Amino acid sequence: LDGSETCISPDLMPAVRNNVTTLIIVGLAVLVFAWWNTRRAPDDATRAGVRWAMGTWALFTVVFLVWDEWFFKVAHNAAAIPFFCLIALFAFLTGHRAPGRSVVPVLSPRWYSTIYRAVSALMLVTIFVTLLYYGLGWLLGFATWDYTVFLVESVLLVSFVVFWSFQT
Repeated sequence: LDGSETCISPDLMPAVRNNVTTLIIVGLAVLVFAWWNTRRAPDDATRAGVRWAMGTWALFTVVFLVWDEWFFKVAHNAAAIPFFCLIALFAFLTGHRAPGRSVVPVLSPRWYSTIYRAVSALMLVTIFVTLLYYGLGWLLGFATWDYTVFLVESVLLVSFVVFWSFQT
């Protein structure tokens, strides 16, 4: 695979394989620990969460080991999109709960709520517009801008930093 297909320079591929393999091994250790500690958990949600994580880990591992070229073509976007969607969801939920807080520093709970929801909206709109742009590029056959991913991830990371700055 060349770097244009994977977002990874060919000379870095061995290091990336090593890092992903390490994450798989550490992930297994964490999952065994989580399973051991939750096997007698009083609530089904905790055990279900661990089972979901184990299934996700197994799928990730199989794809990496069996279809490694495909993995390197899609892994970045397949991880980044849900990652930022979940951050946006968390920002929205935090904004929804903020007005109920009684003591908060600097700003009123309503201001925090507004900021969190604005960050969430910016992130979700950015993701939606990006997916639409790439979808139209694929459907209509036009070449997308080479630096789109860099620009989009920059906007999403700055949004996250704003959210996290107000959160802490």
